[in-house]
Amino acid sequence: MAVGTNDAHHPPLSKEGITEVPFDEVIMSESTVFLPPLKKGGRGGFPEKNLCRDVCAERVRRVINGHENKKGEMVAGLGGDFAYLRATRIPKGRVYENIQDAQVWLALQLIHLETFQPYSMKKTVQTAEFDHGLIAYCAKVNADTLAEIDRLAADHAEVIVYSWQPALLRQHLPATNLIVEAVPAFLLNRFGDSHAT
Repeated sequence: MAVGTNDAHHPPLSKEGITEVPFDEVIMSESTVFLPPLKKGGRGGFPEKNLCRDVCAERVRRVINGHENKKGEMVAGLGGDFAYLRATRIPKGRVYENIQDAQVWLALQLIHLETFQPYSMKKTVQTAEFDHGLIAYCAKVNADTLAEIDRLAADHAEVIVYSWQPALLRQHLPATNLIVEAVPAFLLNRFGDSHAT
């Protein structure tokens, strides 16, 4: 499973709307583009060149902001923004110990949505709408979260709830439009063994 990281080999970018930030602090629009980095060493004889950060990011910035073509004509920008994100792996055997709620919420949004919002400690249940209904992440099950999920199920055609305690949710919430998935098992299955080790 991939989660955010930070290292000295990749300093933050700050060229006109391109920013590298920890994934749990990113709020993006519908036109977000994700660009993963290459490992140190690069390719094609450029030992310190990061193709995504140094080449692709510049190209995406030009498309967003506009640029001058080879004929010297200005090409209008398409608008939007993007963030350059880096990831590191959590060994499969350490996911239960190491994964944080913000990382779970980010991964779930990346599976279902084109954009994402950061995890909010103030919310009892994290929610985001998608094409078919609503996704929700319930980090802890208690009376407040049960009431909130029950309300969400009444207001949406389909609600997919991800929880560390799926059996408890299923026991207390009989709504037929409610799909309950186990965390982190769902993420491990979704990303597969090759991504989780």
